[in-house]
Amino acid sequence: PRSPWQRAYVERVIGSIRRDCLDPYSKYELRVRRKAFSWNTITCIWLEYGVFTSRISTVTLLIITGTMGAGKTTVLCEASDTLALHHIAHGAIDLDAFGIVYLPSGADKNGVMYRNLQSVCENYAALGVTRLLLARAIENPVELELCRAAVSATNTVVCRLRASIQTMEQRVRMRESGIAQRDYVLRVAELNAILDRARLEDFTVNSENRSVTEVAQEMLVKAGWRSK
Repeated sequence: PRSPWQRAYVERVIGSIRRDCLDPYSKYELRVRRKAFSWNTITCIWLEYGVFTSRISTVTLLIITGTMGAGKTTVLCEASDTLALHHIAHGAIDLDAFGIVYLPSGADKNGVMYRNLQSVCENYAALGVTRLLLARAIENPVELELCRAAVSATNTVVCRLRASIQTMEQRVRMRESGIAQRDYVLRVAELNAILDRARLEDFTVNSENRSVTEVAQEMLVKAGWRSK
């Protein structure tokens, strides 16, 4: 309503998503029924966050999800280095970095984060980048659709990194030495349980007791971005 001219774009995206999810052979059908969220909810969130898919593009999106300490950022960087070594054009984004802000009004910072993502992706698209690596713990289908919308992705694959809770807690404990360390460590098991319930990943990769190069290579092969 605040931007009537954008309505056509939003409705087009909603129509595409609805067709995919109502297709009896769609891999998203069971997930949508299980989560039981409405398309009106997603539309309202897109309008609230100001995220619209107004570009016509063929962006391939590989999302790296997992709880804290799973290795998302580390694997993101290694995968980017691997692609660069083979001269494969791409962008690599740690989405959490786009939402590091404390708003004086106490407003939801996720709106800023997704708008920042969209702006960066538009810059990449202008340079001909059609592959995007994105690190982010995706907790529910709405967050997944917001990422797709901001990126204007036509093909999305979600990889979840896994390790034991003890290993991930130790990683976070070593990484976070500040005042919020205890909260971050406690968040590991909590967020892991949320991701277990959501089950949004297309495949998983074990990140424990392996080199980061091996983990990144397995992820890229499973995603279809690299051959063995």
